[in-house]
Amino acid sequence: MNQKIDFNDIPKNYLYCTHNKCPRRNECLRHQATLCIPQNVPDFRTVNPNHIIGNENNCRFFNPYCTSRFACGIDHILDNIPYSTAITIRKELYSLMGRSMFY
Repeated sequence: MNQKIDFNDIPKNYLYCTHNKCPRRNECLRHQATLCIPQNVPDFRTVNPNHIIGNENNCRFFNPYCTSRFACGIDHILDNIPYSTAITIRKELYSLMGRSMFY
């Protein structure tokens, strides 16, 4: 089961879908995001439901509503290069990003 969407996590220019009769609405992130719009939001961008009607199974605006996991970090980026080159690269990275961001 996917977690509830927090409206504050959605980008400001996100394209919502209000097509309530779509057979894929429970699987679509755009429709699920529409359900969490608070009442105090006066307007938002949406897909024209009339454009989608009849082509729901091949909708080009469909985004799957599922959790994705992304790797973060560069732990082994320097494993397969010579040690002297790795030291030079590491020093350059420290000068660009600082040690706290790199590790």
